[in-house]
Amino acid sequence: MDPLSSLSIASSLVQLIDFAARLVSGTYRIHTTASGERGSNSDVKFITDNLQELNNDICDSLSTSMALAPGASLRHSEIIVLCSQCDEVAKQLISVLVKLDAKKGQGVWRSARQALLTLLSHDQLGRLQRRLDTFRQQISMHILISLR
Repeated sequence: MDPLSSLSIASSLVQLIDFAARLVSGTYRIHTTASGERGSNSDVKFITDNLQELNNDICDSLSTSMALAPGASLRHSEIIVLCSQCDEVAKQLISVLVKLDAKKGQGVWRSARQALLTLLSHDQLGRLQRRLDTFRQQISMHILISLR
């Protein structure tokens, strides 16, 4: 066997072992989370829910102030648009997290299935979290600028 083929096989084997190890550790984590421990997905869901509530409070407050003062600044309407876009991303993130949510008392095979879904959804979760963080930063900056 030539050296390049050997290297290719070894590389594939390492990737397979890495994937299997992440799947097994994810299965264990999900199975123990289903038994009552808090997982990282539940923390992200809690933070996203909290951000959504704060976002809705900001939108309600700005809508009320714009109704009372029809000449409200353009900045208020920009914040409302950002808040609505942020709310949409938060809903998408929560829907993905709900699909990955561990149920109490589920079997090992269901935990393994959820671990596989979590591994496959990892990029999507990261992308949604980054978008949500970007909206949060933009809303904070707009609010700080409107306060000056």
